[in-house]
Amino acid sequence: MALFILVMTSIPRLKLPDAHIGWEDKIAHFAVYTVFSILVCRSAAAVWNSPARQAAMAAAGTVIFAGIDEMHQAFIPGRFAEIADFAADAAGAAAGIALFFLYKRYFSGHK
Repeated sequence: MALFILVMTSIPRLKLPDAHIGWEDKIAHFAVYTVFSILVCRSAAAVWNSPARQAAMAAAGTVIFAGIDEMHQAFIPGRFAEIADFAADAAGAAAGIALFFLYKRYFSGHK
């Protein structure tokens, strides 16, 4: 997923389809980082037993990656590093972490 994000953010002047809602790019950032953070949580759960540590490592990993990726976009023609995109990434990461632990607690049988 990290490779997918890096490849997509390396494409110059990439445009999303216009759904006429005005926030297509923020929704895309949110959705991609939601999925990414769920995958990072799964990896963290394989390494640490503590749910708090799993959440902290997943949050740190995804938010640091999001920051680095936003800075990387500043060097791609037609792309920009935007704080609003970073905020959407971080919000998506938080949502993914919450969803992962809600699922784990209520549906998977792993407390």
